[in-house]
Amino acid sequence: AGAGLRPPRGRGAAMAARAGLRRALRQELLKLAVLADGAGRIVTAKPDLTAGFKFKAEATAGSFNARGLNLAANLPIVADKTAARLVVTSRSHDGYQTNLVDGTKLDTLDNLGVRLHLLTKLSDRWDLLLSADDLRSRSVPRQIVSFRSTPPGADLFDSPGFNKRDVSINEKSYDKLDSQGFTANVHGRLEGADFRSITAYRKLTEEINGDVDGLAVDRFYAHQKIDNSQITQEFNLSGERGRLNWLAGAYFMREKNDFLWNVNFLQFLAPPGGFLPPHPLAPNYQLFDQTKNSWALFTQESWKATDRLTLTGGLRWTRETKDFHVTGYNQTARVDVGVPPGTPIPGFDIRQKQTWSAPQWRLAADYKLTKDALAFASAARGFRSGGFNGGARSIAEANAPAFSPEFVTTYEVGAKTEWFDRRLRFNATYFQSDYKDQQLAFLNLGGACGTSTADSKISGWEFETLLTPVKGLKLFANLGTLKGEVTSTTAPPPFLYAPDPKYAYTLGFDYTRPAGNGLYWFVGAHNFKSASYNLSNQHDPLRVIPAYSNLGARVGLASDNGRWKLELIGNNLRNDYWPMFTFNIPALGTQARTPNAPRTVNLKLSFNY
Repeated sequence: AGAGLRPPRGRGAAMAARAGLRRALRQELLKLAVLADGAGRIVTAKPDLTAGFKFKAEATAGSFNARGLNLAANLPIVADKTAARLVVTSRSHDGYQTNLVDGTKLDTLDNLGVRLHLLTKLSDRWDLLLSADDLRSRSVPRQIVSFRSTPPGADLFDSPGFNKRDVSINEKSYDKLDSQGFTANVHGRLEGADFRSITAYRKLTEEINGDVDGLAVDRFYAHQKIDNSQITQEFNLSGERGRLNWLAGAYFMREKNDFLWNVNFLQFLAPPGGFLPPHPLAPNYQLFDQTKNSWALFTQESWKATDRLTLTGGLRWTRETKDFHVTGYNQTARVDVGVPPGTPIPGFDIRQKQTWSAPQWRLAADYKLTKDALAFASAARGFRSGGFNGGARSIAEANAPAFSPEFVTTYEVGAKTEWFDRRLRFNATYFQSDYKDQQLAFLNLGGACGTSTADSKISGWEFETLLTPVKGLKLFANLGTLKGEVTSTTAPPPFLYAPDPKYAYTLGFDYTRPAGNGLYWFVGAHNFKSASYNLSNQHDPLRVIPAYSNLGARVGLASDNGRWKLELIGNNLRNDYWPMFTFNIPALGTQARTPNAPRTVNLKLSFNY
């Protein structure tokens, strides 16, 4: 939230973000960065005061007993003054995996969400939008599959008949998530400016339990519970003065996180009904709590220097304080739900507090070369505050100094063009992101985990092409490249840049033809291809994600007036396998991979009334 410093044009910044997301995926298993730095922004459709009653419905059924239902309704309450919008979403499917130990299904989905908006026109100048949402998920997470080398150096995934998705584990697996939110958005039109106040509250609780090494013994499992709440407040003013568009505002967030981190190693060696005596891998758990207060002031101005040239500048100042607390306990009994019983570990009660502040900025220019061609360039500097090790399992790890704040300067240059009476669209973007103290979590081959920072560079190209050679036929191709390197780091050696895919591309088509009687039919397909990459900052060969591709297609029939549509949708039609995540700790004999989803085919029927 916080409208200052709009993201750069083009999708180069998104590519950089995806590179960061892959690094976040590497952190996910050990939750080293679970003490969050805020939430993303999602904009949803609001009620329409003048549209009257409108209704949309979408039902889906398909592979693995997939079931989906989306309902959305615009509900007039007081003509032209008050209306509501109600959205109900339900999605579920049976397990993509089977536990060969007891036959239970894993990797299931069971989500139910409700969202309600209420918009009222308070006067000719003021309106109020109230929004509330609730999400309930009771799914079984996808489980990691062991490929433990037998004999050493062999890879079971290359053995004939080896099942790459089913597992043999004896851990209870679940993911229980509940999330609720409320927002009050007040908008007023003043003399020469628009005023907006956005007040929001969000609460999330999630409890996860699952096996970590994919073996049918009590060797390595993780149990986590997260309780997060945050309140945010933003005020902003925006307006136009001649050729100038301007925006200024202030933002505040207070966030509270409580986190249970419970990992058990080698418990199968304990006597029946007992626990292992104290040793470096003995069962213990940690309770984290962290409070974050964040303040920001921001402004952004766009000046139309000429009919062709627009210049944009933005500035934001952010100050964040984090109050971190962790306590450690020796576990005395096995518990899969809630906080297990335990005794305090002497000296494992540690508090740290620190404040960071920094300015951020953005400069951008757009130039209309012709009515069908736009060139753009931008430079922006971003900031993320420092933090503490949210996965510390020892006093030394918890006592480690806070890692530094992260800074990134991103440059973009590109063009958006259309040719041949808009039959061809071609866009190209080059970006480079220079990181100072990029925040990293690492897991070395001996099983030690920690946090560090690194200076790095990420750069790449994105090309987008859309061609309409004949009426009804659209051909599209997208290509993205990534290149990265670490220039310096505080992590223990050996530590190298974990390469993201050098390239990824999508090729596809959509074809639409009239079918008569007010109907049309359509067919389309696309194939996504990713180069191989390594998830390990130490370039561990067992953590390579090989090159893979995903073929999808759809075919259907619809009405010309947009009232209904019936389509058959397929994903991973070749039923290819590729690992989404890999894990390797030789000291624990743990080598495993998380599989992708298998082939799915779904039938979707949509109505729009």
